[in-house]
Amino acid sequence: MPSPLNRWFPTKVSANEMTRDGVVLPPPGPEGVESARPRDAWRLTWWTLRGWAEALGSNSVPPLTRARLVILTLTGFICYPLAVLIKANLILSSRRATYLTTARDVTAAVVAKKNRQWQLEDHSRAQGARGQDLRDLVFPVLTQAADRDHVTITMTAASSRLAEIYCAEMLGLEAIGRAFPFGVKLQRLPSPPHPEDVANPPAN
Repeated sequence: MPSPLNRWFPTKVSANEMTRDGVVLPPPGPEGVESARPRDAWRLTWWTLRGWAEALGSNSVPPLTRARLVILTLTGFICYPLAVLIKANLILSSRRATYLTTARDVTAAVVAKKNRQWQLEDHSRAQGARGQDLRDLVFPVLTQAADRDHVTITMTAASSRLAEIYCAEMLGLEAIGRAFPFGVKLQRLPSPPHPEDVANPPAN
């Protein structure tokens, strides 16, 4: 039975284990996107905490969600060194691709899950940067690879407004319910293969 510590301190996974569990590794970043390194952990952690703090100032945040954000934000700032260490170890995971714009001001991670699923998480940005700059580059590559490898994409939007934006930017992405501790669950099922592709599969 895997240790719960593997969620924060992941170990390398063998190819046989990934095949057995139905794990499909996420694609490399396209041109204009870099891979994050452990030394980027301090900045990525700070962006996440700052994003939570900014969300507290929104009038659209329900009281219960606001209370959860306060707890998460305070805990993150108090435990910042530990949070950075956890982030650095996550970046090293063999199942995870952590993308950065070449300007190094927007990030997002895609984690390969069992049963052919990719979970997009930790989408954050530096102050003044636009998250869409990274999504415009990564979303087309993810959807194309997901359709090819028959992978379901999941993510959580922090608000209903962001859920609408993400669904407009990624074809086939849909809201499927509320997320815990806050936000909206989103899911994109892989598109069925084109009849011509089934009839004429690519040669090996």
